[in-house]
Amino acid sequence: MPADCSIRCARFLLLCVVLACSSSDRADSDRRIGETTSADSGAAPTGLYVVDAAGETNRIIRTNLDGTGVDTLVESGIDGARGLALDLSAGKMYWVTRDSDRIERANLDGSARETLISAGLDSAYGLVLDLNASRMYWSDYGTNTIQRANIDGTSIERLVTTGLQAPRGLALDVKGGRMYWTDRGTKKVQRASLDGSGVEDLIVANLVEPYGLALDAAQNTMYIADAGTGKILRASLDGTNVRDLIPVTGGPHPSFIELDLRARHMYWSDNRTNTVMRADLDGTNITQIISSGLAGPRGIAVGR
Repeated sequence: MPADCSIRCARFLLLCVVLACSSSDRADSDRRIGETTSADSGAAPTGLYVVDAAGETNRIIRTNLDGTGVDTLVESGIDGARGLALDLSAGKMYWVTRDSDRIERANLDGSARETLISAGLDSAYGLVLDLNASRMYWSDYGTNTIQRANIDGTSIERLVTTGLQAPRGLALDVKGGRMYWTDRGTKKVQRASLDGSGVEDLIVANLVEPYGLALDAAQNTMYIADAGTGKILRASLDGTNVRDLIPVTGGPHPSFIELDLRARHMYWSDNRTNTVMRADLDGTNITQIISSGLAGPRGIAVGR
């Protein structure tokens, strides 16, 4: 075989080996990406979890994102349930009950229910999870405090204990190291470090009964449900650039608000019109997701 032909053959064989290795590496990389995506809570939500609590009705339901396929998950012993939060990677949901003063959790199908905290509460309302630190945070407008504990209910800490009159909605910016909340009594939106230090007033005017609160920290944006005016408002995380996003229509009373950042949607519960609503994050395409069968929708969460 001529020398130049041998060289060309050798180069061809080397190229085949390189391509095969590259293809294998890409396959391993794709597999790792797929495993990471499927293992964490970053997958696109497919369902809506709603606390429905008023009068004799006290339950947690799950529906499709369009409101169809209602499935009752929990329906006893949760009188006055309010805040709701999901840990999708562990397959758990958490909720607070205002009337029975408990924080509980169960599997996402409502099974294996357990009480985590049953003392020191008096009208707990908002509930959020910091899964990176395995902690939960809640607001309590009976004690006028914001508290946290380990996700199993141990090591309870009172973080904000002064200056509050009726704290309601609560949200975390874990990467930014801050928590945000609404206070119905002082008509404010405030924030502090995750340990409760450095409390700041962010919005102190033009709120009537601020309830729900949700963050899009990557876009430097917060969303506020003002039950007193029926508005959903949007502002920068420092409280500037406040604007009415969804104005008053038909005497609504928005309470809890949740974001689906993948689909760029917001969902909120309204316990006066007894509906669950959805809109794009810019306030357009307002839709009733659940328009009947609810007695008093409160906490809301999107998940799988």
